[in-house]
Amino acid sequence: MRFPEPARSGGRGPFDKLRAGLDAYTGAVGSAITVMATDDTAVTGLHVRIEQLDGTLAEEGAAVQVGHSPAWTYMATAANPAAACKVTVTALDRPGHAATKTETK
Repeated sequence: MRFPEPARSGGRGPFDKLRAGLDAYTGAVGSAITVMATDDTAVTGLHVRIEQLDGTLAEEGAAVQVGHSPAWTYMATAANPAAACKVTVTALDRPGHAATKTETK
């Protein structure tokens, strides 16, 4: 699984690393998006938004943390026939700060 370069807070945001792995996402129901999110406190939630390149919303929802690891998984619940899409992930930490990263597939 390939993870692009992480978004870094640079001292201005809450997250040390936020990376989305889009290789397993095919647009089919049940395909997965895996996100690695770490923070100096605790990552408390992660939201995934999938859009077609023209901005049409394909689906969105909450990712589920994998055990106590920094990995979070979002399973597609709607078919997205577009081969190319834009995926935006937003993570929240314990103080309530947010970090967002967008990747194009």
